[in-house]
Amino acid sequence: MLEHIQKELEVERNATTVLEAREQLAKELHDGIAQSLFLLSVKVDRLEEHVVDKDRHLQDVQQIRKTVHEVNRYVRQAIADLKYEPMEDKSILSHESMESKLKKMVVDTPVQFSVNWSIQESMLSPKEKVELLACVREAVVNIEKHSGATHGWIVGEGDPHRFKVMIKDDGRGFVDNLFKDRFGLNIMKERAEEMNWKMEFRRDHLYTAVELTKEGEGK
Repeated sequence: MLEHIQKELEVERNATTVLEAREQLAKELHDGIAQSLFLLSVKVDRLEEHVVDKDRHLQDVQQIRKTVHEVNRYVRQAIADLKYEPMEDKSILSHESMESKLKKMVVDTPVQFSVNWSIQESMLSPKEKVELLACVREAVVNIEKHSGATHGWIVGEGDPHRFKVMIKDDGRGFVDNLFKDRFGLNIMKERAEEMNWKMEFRRDHLYTAVELTKEGEGK
């Protein structure tokens, strides 16, 4: 009976986690699309105002095309995250590993990513998994949109009490005001603060990295 109750509690806990993850994805879809469509509307208005300026006209057309492509890929990626494999046992929700989810996340990106993930599934709570995936997704999108990188790396390591997740690229580095007009990065920062994680940005002459760190008790 105790084993049966434990299984029921686990199923309920997993179902709640899935719902929370989907609600969060829905919010990200709404916010990301709204931001991009607003940019498109501004560009269209500018096209109408500067139709005599052919160079400016071509630049705006190219920017609109790029933004439409980014919105399309963002939506396809989020929809893919909402899908899950059919379950052999319908009474138990199937779980895909974090490493597998991360590899799927970057499979269609123009930047070549490597994933090196050694954090065991049992070391992360369902909430931590949801928030880490969202933060890594935002970092990956930012690399694609702004870095000009050709390679990226996602590294996760830790133990039951602490972990460090690093997303690194070989791109051009940071802008002067990192969080100005960067909606996604500000959301990422808020997520980290809510989870009491430390978020740091690093740059040397070759690589740019963002690190998310969870410290153990007393750290």
